[in-house]
Amino acid sequence: MKYPNNYTRPYLTEKNVKAFHKYMAAKFKAEIVNKDDKVSMEIIDWALGLMGVMDKGEFLKRYAITIGDRIYIPYEIGKGTMAQKVGQIILICHEMTHVIQGELDHAMKLKYLMSKSRRAHMESEAMHCNLEMYYWYYQKNLPVSALVKALEAYSLRDEDIAVAQTHLKVYSMITSRGVVASPVSKAAIAWWGNRYRNDSTN
Repeated sequence: MKYPNNYTRPYLTEKNVKAFHKYMAAKFKAEIVNKDDKVSMEIIDWALGLMGVMDKGEFLKRYAITIGDRIYIPYEIGKGTMAQKVGQIILICHEMTHVIQGELDHAMKLKYLMSKSRRAHMESEAMHCNLEMYYWYYQKNLPVSALVKALEAYSLRDEDIAVAQTHLKVYSMITSRGVVASPVSKAAIAWWGNRYRNDSTN
């Protein structure tokens, strides 16, 4: 799949960003949960402990986390500035990739939590969506350095981050040629293209 030639940037509203999240959850059979839930916080705290994340408070403020088919998000869907709404779209696509990873490999959760190299690989794979969806909206590349910086929060070794960086640089070049490979990005771009073409009423 390639980006449409007659691209029109969609006008993002609280209503259509919520509708998008609902669609993606249904399509990929996931549940989106806010981190404010007490039980959810206990589960996330346990997972972050296994990962070796030291600054759990900062991680919880900035990052989503997916456990099985449940995606725990740090934001109120559709709220915020236009840039924040774009960020929500990118982040939920990233997390949907983790849902797919779990479906393809039922031992994925344990591998992700216990293996730093495997975690780096899964995150860099999910970051394909970050690159693709950023390019879709802004029509320019997301700096790989920003993604590499984000990986530092995942308690990874330097060598794992270096491998992920190489992977992301290659994929950034592919994205810049207008190629969309991720099934999640394909579904997302098709949804916005079919329903919202710079329509501020939605």
